[in-house]
Amino acid sequence: MFQIEFKAMGCQMLAALDSMDAAANAALSQVPVWFEQWEQCLSRFRPDSELSELNRRSGQCITTSNTLCEVLGAALAAAHQTAGLVVPTLLPALLAAGYDRSFNQLAVEVGKPIVPPSSSLPGQWRNIEMVGRERLVCLPAGVTLDFGGVAKGWAAQQAVRRLQQYGPALVDAGGDIAISGSRADGSKWPIAVANPFAPEEELELLMLVGGGVSTSGRDYRRWQQGGVERHHIIDPRSGQPAITDVMSATIIAKDALAAEVAAKVALILGSVTGMKWLERHSNLAGLLVLEDGSALHSSRLAHYLWRLTMSSPANRNPELQLDTLKPALSWKAVITILFAVIGGAAFALLVLPMWVPDLSASLTGSEPKGFWYMARASAFVAYILIWLSLVMGLLITNKLARLWPGGPVAFDLHQYFSILGLAFGLFHALILLGDAYSNYNITQLLIPFSASQYRPLWVGLGQMGFYLLLVLTFSFYARRWIGAKGWRLLHFVSFAAFILVLMHGVFSGTDNGETWAVTLYWVTGSAALFLTVYRIAVALLKTSKAMRQRLTGKEFAIDRGTHRRS
Repeated sequence: MFQIEFKAMGCQMLAALDSMDAAANAALSQVPVWFEQWEQCLSRFRPDSELSELNRRSGQCITTSNTLCEVLGAALAAAHQTAGLVVPTLLPALLAAGYDRSFNQLAVEVGKPIVPPSSSLPGQWRNIEMVGRERLVCLPAGVTLDFGGVAKGWAAQQAVRRLQQYGPALVDAGGDIAISGSRADGSKWPIAVANPFAPEEELELLMLVGGGVSTSGRDYRRWQQGGVERHHIIDPRSGQPAITDVMSATIIAKDALAAEVAAKVALILGSVTGMKWLERHSNLAGLLVLEDGSALHSSRLAHYLWRLTMSSPANRNPELQLDTLKPALSWKAVITILFAVIGGAAFALLVLPMWVPDLSASLTGSEPKGFWYMARASAFVAYILIWLSLVMGLLITNKLARLWPGGPVAFDLHQYFSILGLAFGLFHALILLGDAYSNYNITQLLIPFSASQYRPLWVGLGQMGFYLLLVLTFSFYARRWIGAKGWRLLHFVSFAAFILVLMHGVFSGTDNGETWAVTLYWVTGSAALFLTVYRIAVALLKTSKAMRQRLTGKEFAIDRGTHRRS
């Protein structure tokens, strides 16, 4: 099999021919040339393109090329078929939203919104006149065009038609995939659908004989305008970026152009209305990924899946999408909890002995044990909560949480356990200020390895573990700044934090000689180790399988995370 990758139309492109003939390879080398010609005709970002010239002459009638006339015809047909949900007259709305240059040149923060003129409302597509034989196009005054994804879908389909004479062909035009037919050996083409929140992970593997598949999403082409997040998918009904709960829509249709149009419709309509719309069209199948991380399958999608989905309701959903879920508690609530812990420790240290005189002998007598008891108890509670947080995190990444207790529940428990473990750990440290035996001061409690009176190494490691947990806990509230990838990488620190806390408990705890304490450490440590090894084994197995597929050539999957619209 020959394949070629290149950049065009602001996206990563891929074309493949399932043939080893030299003529096939030569034909494949021409694909970038074709796309350059089409882009020169259809791009609104090139001032010397034919489309830019047409827009400048809005209000006039001009003769166009076959390419522009054909794409405009396809765009107007899409507008009719979708009752005006996918239209080519959205350029003024895109400019008003700040999308005034190619995306790779677009700043993270663009200028303030502008109001497009009423003469350029998206509904003006109905007033565009075309005379087919003469290729004459008349745009109403004030109406300008942007073909967007329609141009890519059309180009993918055109490229496949030119290539199919040399063998089974596939073209991926930035997420719009056209397939000529089954592969040379009669097998289907595998198409991987990426997780929009973690593009290196796949949600499903589609197996297609021919036709087209397209993904439209608001996960990549987005920016800030006046403090408001914007994206490139405009709802013609409002003239604004679509307000929808769908993050990405992947649609299978008769060809790439039809799939592209349907994906836009499903995304604009939202999950409920969009899925109903898909089900009404027997020639469409789709997968909608929602902004809360869940995914919806249309009834006909099962015909294209690589493997049948398990019957259990928990297994009908893909893995939980961590990057989209919001923290279980607001950061204000977390700060309040931590200050409440500090207040509780102060209460125990200062007020409780005065209010409960009978407790004074235990707290402040010649052999005070009350603070020691509270320190021991809070330490074990903190350790168990930290262990539960780690377990829930591993269940989520191992996908075992889908069996129990469910992905969203596991995610919330993961955060709750982490926050509560942090709170009890803080209480454990502060209450030691009242223990006459250890005799710590606040500086020694705050600075790792600064105390020398009791097992300084193991106490210092426990302090380091606490600070790592503090960073991990607040990383839930910093994902916007550190990014999804950085947030995931940071979570590998949780293993180090747990090991440090475990070592602190085993080697500095005064109960480490008790049978129940030893059993607790062995059971929790072994469970964490098992789940970690299981996670690594699953990842290695997946990587090994992918490598074998690439080396043997048995599978050819278009990674939607790499080749989607960019």
